[in-house]
Amino acid sequence: MLLAAGLIAALAAPLSTPAAAQDAPPPPSGGRSYSPLPGYGILLVLGGVVVAVSLWSSKRSHQDL
Repeated sequence: MLLAAGLIAALAAPLSTPAAAQDAPPPPSGGRSYSPLPGYGILLVLGGVVVAVSLWSSKRSHQDL
C-alpha cells in the first residue's frame, strides 16, 4: 500500500510543478508561404504516368503461357 501511494505521488509531482506551466512557444516567423498547386500538378502528372503504364497493353506472344 505504501508503494502504491509513493508511486502515485511520484507520478503526480511533475504535474504540480511550475515547469508544467511554461510559456507558449514563440509564433513562427512570417516567412513566405508557397502555393501547393505546383506540387499537386506534379502529383497529377506522375499519377497519370503510373496509370498509363499500368494500363498499357503488353505485347505478349504465345510463348508466355
